[in-house]
Amino acid sequence: MIDPILTGGEYLGIVRDTLPGALDAVRPDLVVYNAGSDPFVGDPLARYRLTAGDLAQRDLLVVDMVRKRGVPLAMVLSGGYSPVSWKIHADAVEGVLARFDRE
Repeated sequence: MIDPILTGGEYLGIVRDTLPGALDAVRPDLVVYNAGSDPFVGDPLARYRLTAGDLAQRDLLVVDMVRKRGVPLAMVLSGGYSPVSWKIHADAVEGVLARFDRE
């Protein structure tokens, strides 16, 4: 079965709708978040159609939801075969630091 092609809004809606319940049900001691850039619209292997902005928003959503629950988070960067995957990852890290870095 082939995955459906999702837009950024649909994808982000799934994250917003499902991640809080999963975190609350499991109550993890640590979250390891695999922040892949594979869903990027410019990725040659992508089945999704997310923009770089959608991916940055996804990363902030995940980090925010985990932090609100006081759970330690390790964010690892992976995936992506687009020539701009490095930029998507760099922007994600910059966005997280801008929002949450207090020093």
